Parts: sequence; structure tokens; C-alpha cells
Amino acid sequence: MSRMKKTAEKPVKESVAEPVVETAAAAKPAPKKPAPRKPAAPKECVHVQFSGSDWAVADLMEQAKAAYAAENTEAVKEIELYVKPEEKKAYYVVNGSVSGSIDLADTAEQ
Repeated sequence: MSRMKKTAEKPVKESVAEPVVETAAAAKPAPKKPAPRKPAAPKECVHVQFSGSDWAVADLMEQAKAAYAAENTEAVKEIELYVKPEEKKAYYVVNGSVSGSIDLADTAEQ
């Protein structure tokens, strides 16, 4: 009789992947937090007051742009405004080369 060693066979483990089951909660992306809102820029208004008269600089700027547009077709890329209340005038320079002036209307506020 031959002596054979009987070896115990090790069971072979089959790797079976568990099926991935997505639940409704896992399928939805996480809710995004809303981005923080930037505060709105404050409304600004600069006034020039002289000898009982008052002029809003924004209004003068719009009048200067309108006066320029009435005589020129080139777009305004840059505008400078010089207010001379003692002369009752505002002078403007557009795009570094075109200049003109507007009259300051009396708008006394009291």
C-alpha cells in the first residue's frame, strides 16, 4: 500500500462582486449652496455747489456726452469733465482729443 498523503483541497473562493445598487438619494448630486451675493454698489451722486447754485455731476456728464454725440460720430471711450462754476460752464475732453463745453443752468436748491 502506498502511502499517499491526502492533502486537503482548499476550496477556491470565487470573487463575486456585489451588485452596486444606486438608491435615489445616492443618484442625486448633493444640493449646491447658493453663492454668496455681492452687496449692490451704493448709489453715488456728486454735487457741485457754488453761489447758491447746485449741479449734479452725473447730469453734467450726460449733457457733455449728448453735446459731443450731436457733433461727432466716434464712440466715447474716455471723457474728462472740468466744471467751472464761476464761468457757468463745464468743459469736456473726449478720447483725449475732442473738446467742447456746455452751459451750466442755474438750479438753486434751498
